[in-house]
This record gives sequence, structure tokens and C-alpha cells, in this order.
Amino acid sequence: METSIIEVKSLTIEDYQMLKDSMIQAYASLGGQYWKEESLKN
Repeated sequence: METSIIEVKSLTIEDYQMLKDSMIQAYASLGGQYWKEESLKN
């Protein structure tokens, strides 16, 4: 059996910017409630 290694880190603003379009599309059917950039700055 192969062991997988998962790295967990805090989301950075750069990560957010790369994921934003995907989040908007993924959450569109849920009323468009995706994390806003301001949420990461707090």
C-alpha cells in the first residue's frame, strides 16, 4: 500500500487569487457565497 503525504498550510492572498474563479464557479449553485479576500486579511 502506498502512503500519501499531504501538506497543510495557511491560505495566502496569492493562493486565494489563483483559486477565486474556481470558488465562484463551485459556489454559484449555493447562492454565490464564496470567501471574500477581506476574510483572509482578518
